[in-house]
Amino acid sequence: MKQIFLKIWRLYKPFHKVLLVMMIYLVLIQLLLVVTPWLYGKVIDSLIAKESLWYIAIWLALSLVLQLIKTVMQYHKDVYEINNFDSKSEVFISEVTMKKFMDFSLDQHINTNSGIKKSVIDKGEQAMKQLLEMTVFNYVPLALQILFSLTAVCILSPIIGSVMLVCLVVYMWFTFTDSIKFIPILKPIRDRYHQNNKMQTEFVRNVELVQVSGQETRVVGDYLQERLKTQDMSISAWTWYMKFWMRNSTVIDASGVLVLTLGVLGVHYGYYTVGFMTMLLSWSYGVFGRLGQIQYFHRQAVNNYTDIQKYFVMMEVESNVKMVDNPIRPSRFAGEIEFKNVSFTYQNRTYIKDDEEIKETEQGEVLHDVSFKIESGQRVAIVGQSGAGKSTLVYLILRATDPQAGQIIVDGHDLRLLDLPNYRQAIGSVEQDVQLFDDTIGYNIKFGLNGRAKDLTDRDLDETLVLAQLQDLVKSWPHGLDTVIGEKGIELSGGERQRVAIARAMIKRPSIIILDEATSSLDAINESLVRQAINNVIKDRTTIIIAHRLSTIKNVDKIIVLEQGRVVSQGSYQDLMMNCPVFQSLIAAQSSEVVIV
Repeated sequence: MKQIFLKIWRLYKPFHKVLLVMMIYLVLIQLLLVVTPWLYGKVIDSLIAKESLWYIAIWLALSLVLQLIKTVMQYHKDVYEINNFDSKSEVFISEVTMKKFMDFSLDQHINTNSGIKKSVIDKGEQAMKQLLEMTVFNYVPLALQILFSLTAVCILSPIIGSVMLVCLVVYMWFTFTDSIKFIPILKPIRDRYHQNNKMQTEFVRNVELVQVSGQETRVVGDYLQERLKTQDMSISAWTWYMKFWMRNSTVIDASGVLVLTLGVLGVHYGYYTVGFMTMLLSWSYGVFGRLGQIQYFHRQAVNNYTDIQKYFVMMEVESNVKMVDNPIRPSRFAGEIEFKNVSFTYQNRTYIKDDEEIKETEQGEVLHDVSFKIESGQRVAIVGQSGAGKSTLVYLILRATDPQAGQIIVDGHDLRLLDLPNYRQAIGSVEQDVQLFDDTIGYNIKFGLNGRAKDLTDRDLDETLVLAQLQDLVKSWPHGLDTVIGEKGIELSGGERQRVAIARAMIKRPSIIILDEATSSLDAINESLVRQAINNVIKDRTTIIIAHRLSTIKNVDKIIVLEQGRVVSQGSYQDLMMNCPVFQSLIAAQSSEVVIV
C-alpha cells in the first residue's frame, strides 16, 4: 500500500503545492474543532458553579466566533479545491493516461486485448480518484482530529490519554494486519472483473455477428454465468472480511466504554469536573467515534488497491519502439526503402494480466533474413500465402515494431534514427478493413493532417475529393462534408469507405503509399471507382501493395514473393511467371478458384 501511495504522490507532482495549501486549511480547521470541546466544558462548569450569565455568554460568544471562523475557512478551502484541484486533477490524469497509451507501439496494442486495456484504464483512474479523495477529505482530517484530540487528552489527563493510545495502537494493528491477509484474496476477484469487462466488450463489438447467428440468449447466458462466478467470489471474500470488521468494532466499543468509566470515576472522586469530563468525552469521541469510519475507508482503499496496482503496471511498461534523442527529421522523403537481412519474431506480452513481472514469450519467427530494395517512386507488390509475412513487412515499414535483427533503411537513414511522427506523416495507408470515426466525413478525411487542417484550402480539398472519386458523392449529401457517417462508417458502402480512406491518405500529400488490396471485397462498380482513385494517387509516389488478387498487379514495377517469412524471389510479373515456382503456384491456385453465383 505504501508503494501505491508513493506512486500516486509522484504522479500528482504538479498538484503538490495545491495539496499543501489544502493541508494547511485542514490543519487549521481541525485545530478549531479540537478547541471547541474545551469551550463547551467551560460553559458547563460555569453553569454548575452558578457563574453570571454574562460570564457564560462570553464563552458562548467565543464558541460562536470559532464556529464562524471554521465555516469561513471551510468555504475558502472548498472554493480553492474546486478551482485548483477537482476537475483539473481529473483532466491531468486523463492526459497522462492517454499520452502513455499512445506511447505504446502498434505491436503492443495489437498483442493486448483492447477490452482489458480499457477496463484497466477506467477502473484505475476511478480507483485512484476515489483513493485520493478519501485520503485528502477523509483520512487526513480524521488523522489530524485523532492526533490533536489524543494530544489534548494526554496533556490534560495522562492516564486516560495512555489508555486511549493503547486502544488506538491495538485497533490500527488489527486493521493493517487484516490488509496484508485480504489484498491477496481480493486480487483474483479484480482479475475476474477485468475478464468480465473484456467479455462484455467483445460481445458488444461483435453484436452484429451475435444477432445474425441468433445467439443472443447464449451470449447473455454466458456473460451472466461469468458475472455470477465473480459475484460469488466477491461475496465470499467480503463476508470473510466482515469478521475482521466485527472484531475491530468491538475494540472501538470497549475502548469508548473504558474511557467513559475512567471519566465517571474521576468525577466521582473529585479529580475532574463535569465540564472537564464532557471535554474529555468529546475528544474521546473524536478518536474512537471516528475510528469506525477508518474501517469503511480502509475497505474502500483495499477494494481500489488492485485496480490502481494494475493501472501502474500498465503505466510503467516501456514502449518497445523508442525514438532516439535528436532524431533525424528530413524536410521531405523520397520514398526509398531497403530491408537488410531483417528477421523478426512477435512477442506475446502479458504485462496487464500479471502484476508481478512483464513476461515476453516468442511466438515463432515470422520473417527471416529478408532483404530487398524499393526505389523512390517504384510500384512494388508483396505476395505470398496467408501467414507468409506480408502484413508484418508493412508493420515494420510503419515502424509498428522493430526487428530483432537487420536494418530498415529509409532514404539512406536507419528507420530507428528518424523522427517517427514526421516519418509517418510521409506515409498514406489504405487498409482493406478501413477504420473510421463516428464523426463527419470531413473529420475522417482530415484526421491525418496532425493540426495542419487549418492550412487546408478549399482547392486542396476539392482536388483530394476528385482524386479519391468522392466529389459526386459528397455533393449528393445534404450536409456535404459535415455528414456524420456513424460508427465504423456504417452509413457508407464498402466502396465509399475505401474512397474515404484514399482521400485521408492523399490529403497528407504522402511520399509513400501503402495499399492493402483495397478492392478485393467490392462489387464491379465500386471496384472500378476505387481502382481509378488508386491509379490517381499512386502516380510519382513509392507504392507498396499487399496483393490478394494477383491479376491486379501485372503492371507493377516489381513483385516480392514471400514464403514462410523468406523472400524466395523478386522481379516483374513476366519474370516470376517464367522463373518462380512459388509465384506460379499462387497464380494457378487463384486461376482454379470456382466462383459460385
